[in-house]
Amino acid sequence: MAAMDTLSALRSLMASHSPPLDALVIPSEDYHQSEYVSARDKRRQFVSGFTGSAGLALVTMHEARLWTDGRYFLQATQQLSDQWQLMRMGEDPAVESWIADNLPEKAVVGVDTWCVSIDTAHRWEHAFARKQQKLVHTSKNLVDEIWTERPPAEVNPVIIQPVEFSGRPVGEKLNDLRGKLIKEESHALIVTALDEVAWLFNIRGTDVSYCPLVHAFAVVTSGDAFFYVDKRKVSPEVQAYMTRNGIEVRDYDRVGTDVTLLESNELTSSVESPQQSESISSHNGSDSTGTDNNTEGKECNFVWADPGSCCYALYSKLNASELLLQQSPLALAKALKNPVEMDGLKKCHIRDGAAVVQFLVWLDKQMQELYGASGYFSEAKTKEKERPSESNKLTEVSVSDKLESFRASKEHFRGLSFPTISSVGPNAAIIHYGPDPKTCSELDPDSIYLFDSGAQYADGTTDITRTVHFGCPSSHEKESYTAVLKGHIALGNARFPNGTNGHALDIIARVPLWKDGLDYRHGPHLISFRPQARNVTLQASMTVTDEPGYYEDGNFGIRLENVLVIKEAKTPYNFGEKGSVRRRPKSHHGESIEKDEDHGDDDEEEEGNIEEKRSKGSFGKKKKKIRAKMVVLIQPLKKFKKLIFTSNGNRSSSSSSSWFSSSKGDRRGADLTNWGDRLGNNCCCLCLSMPQTVGDDVGVGVCMGGKRGDPDDPETSFVALRQKLHTKAPENRAGLAPDNKHSLFCYWKQAAL
Repeated sequence: MAAMDTLSALRSLMASHSPPLDALVIPSEDYHQSEYVSARDKRRQFVSGFTGSAGLALVTMHEARLWTDGRYFLQATQQLSDQWQLMRMGEDPAVESWIADNLPEKAVVGVDTWCVSIDTAHRWEHAFARKQQKLVHTSKNLVDEIWTERPPAEVNPVIIQPVEFSGRPVGEKLNDLRGKLIKEESHALIVTALDEVAWLFNIRGTDVSYCPLVHAFAVVTSGDAFFYVDKRKVSPEVQAYMTRNGIEVRDYDRVGTDVTLLESNELTSSVESPQQSESISSHNGSDSTGTDNNTEGKECNFVWADPGSCCYALYSKLNASELLLQQSPLALAKALKNPVEMDGLKKCHIRDGAAVVQFLVWLDKQMQELYGASGYFSEAKTKEKERPSESNKLTEVSVSDKLESFRASKEHFRGLSFPTISSVGPNAAIIHYGPDPKTCSELDPDSIYLFDSGAQYADGTTDITRTVHFGCPSSHEKESYTAVLKGHIALGNARFPNGTNGHALDIIARVPLWKDGLDYRHGPHLISFRPQARNVTLQASMTVTDEPGYYEDGNFGIRLENVLVIKEAKTPYNFGEKGSVRRRPKSHHGESIEKDEDHGDDDEEEEGNIEEKRSKGSFGKKKKKIRAKMVVLIQPLKKFKKLIFTSNGNRSSSSSSSWFSSSKGDRRGADLTNWGDRLGNNCCCLCLSMPQTVGDDVGVGVCMGGKRGDPDDPETSFVALRQKLHTKAPENRAGLAPDNKHSLFCYWKQAAL
């Protein structure tokens, strides 16, 4: 259906609706407030033609507008027809402000309230009240009424996630949850977020592309648990599993009716709930997390719903005075990874890191052979070479498929974690670019190539972004890359008080770019410049991503990303008795960059000064502080305490040379003392991030055993280390000859040096 026909059909339904609608809001989200939705739930995309994951469409009788965030500004301008006007979030008025300012008094605004959260609906209603405008629930989803070729609902089986991967049985999670309900004087929790349902019941599915989720709701009361799902997805094995854990399986559409029974506490299950575990009773009414499960003297009258994820349709079925509206207790429980989950995360990143290294080695070789590129480690001019044939050429899609094939060969691979962003030159400036096989670009040895990708494994999820150049980048590209890299390192080394929110940390990654007048319009996971991130507090055992970038429309884009783990660590003082947190990368090749699991080398270096500092006094108690370490999930070699990349003087830009000290002629960074201290222990996670920085002459200095490596020393030079790796750990190499200059980057297990 053409854009004009779609809008005309919608306006016709709006006019005939009771009451008639002055405007219709079409969110991106599904009934569970998911950002990534199934094909049949992409209503906003169907109406507008915009394919980004985030956005909101507004259709009035005379206008059509689309709001989206900075990740998609460029993409939206390319995809929206002239029937639509782009509204840039953070720059243009918010949708509720625009409606309140531009629609008449007592205007009626329709929305399918299953697709909008409680918080959002309340914010809209507050804005509309000024002109007595009204938000109404449409009798049907009007987009569904005109979407004649809407994809059918898929019947994909529910999959049980074994405890060997989840780390905790369902019964234990339910006991903990019920303890939290009692503490908040609530007798029931409505669970609508798909990831929370999957985590709570230890299940997985394939209802949403790239996400291991099942379309389902859950309700947990003080004595019962309910799982609302299309029963065709439930095998006898899953049914028995649910019954064994005291969970009753009910039809997906029944959740609305059952929620109304919560108010009178009449919702009961026919499935007998198993007795609480002995670990609960042995704690005299406390669960394993310290939650008081003693109900004596407590009246539990509230129904708990998360206003950010629970849809307004379910909220409207309950008495607002008997609702507890606050973040779901499952959100934090799910975010704090248990030891089994953390171990799985580490292992899957080792495997995934190996796949990424294999891909980069393959791609570098192909670019040289097919396109005459000088290669990843050289900045010589591209050789004149006849372009490859149609069947042999490398495109954004073909190389993305190759990367997927490397991942698919790894243990426990289940699929990609999102569509791979594979982008060349100007396409890399589109932050969430999706290559199309029919229109995608061919790789260019003289242009930047950015790929953002990840995978779902049975034991964890990965996400990594690298930006590379196989020819001779411009000075501006190098300076921009250096600024992004500085921001990446700064955020990965951040130290901050326990309980700090991600919004407060976002600036750390931006400062190096701001110094050069650069910036970007997105934030890493849980670290965002958006105000809504202010309520997210970071704690040890959480994971976040570190992914600053820079995007120049029409020219190029740069982004570097690692998954990071927040870990406890020592600091000399404890201001306000909060404890401090420092983040440490845990890189994409698996081993954390630290001496032992308790503290990194930097802790060891600091300990000698702690007592001296304390003797001078401190503000606040001197209790152990919590420091969040981002442990980069990509490190190839645990033995390498510091892997330092130097840049040949002929290649160094003004910005990089001002950052890295030079004391030996034209070899930038040869003074490893200064450079190593600046990069810290996490820098070897950057081995896949650094184009054109390793030369044939010196290139790399490695610090082992706490001693700085000497590039001129035959025992610790790049060549010597490379030879050691091939000699002592041949089973860990990626199949390259000992004399190949890429070899050091092809090891992903700990080498026995």
